[in-house]
Amino acid sequence: MYLMNRIGKIYKEAREVFGYDNGVLAKKFRDYEELGLSNKSSFIKLVVCCPLLLVGDVDSDFVAVLDWLKKIGIESEWIARCMSCSRMYSWKKMIDTIEFVYQVGYSEKEMYDLVKADPRLLFQGSGKKLYLLLGRLIKSGVDVNVVSSCFAEHPNLLSSKSVKNLMTLIAFLYNIRMEQDDIEHVLTNYICIS
Repeated sequence: MYLMNRIGKIYKEAREVFGYDNGVLAKKFRDYEELGLSNKSSFIKLVVCCPLLLVGDVDSDFVAVLDWLKKIGIESEWIARCMSCSRMYSWKKMIDTIEFVYQVGYSEKEMYDLVKADPRLLFQGSGKKLYLLLGRLIKSGVDVNVVSSCFAEHPNLLSSKSVKNLMTLIAFLYNIRMEQDDIEHVLTNYICIS
């Protein structure tokens, strides 16, 4: 049953794979292997989790994510260990998350620590939550430079749990009808306390 579910996922998401001529699939496997995905079991899990990788040319967004992971010191096989076949993944959203964290000013070491400590930031669309948090902080009156320096000084604030807690805090402050100036004061002066 397990194998049938996985084959069904590939059929549902990338039906054209089943119509490839002889050798096409093997060539696609070699193309990805040349990117550093030489561990067969990791690559198989990756393909089962993301069947669209086998459609068309090598996915440039996927390559960009792999390149970034290599740059900060994370091996290619790590990506498959963090994935679940029951989820959908967007390489583009992962790139957006990476760019956001980079623009905030995280060093490669801090990015490595952040992603290794909480892979959900990258794989479960937490990047969108980061954008929402940033937007809410700015809308609440917190200066962008304060937010950037706070995130850079306290990398743990970008973890999924911290983002959720900060979003809850902001919602709470608005729900109790705190004045805008007071909300700005609270967030500006106390957000970076770890």
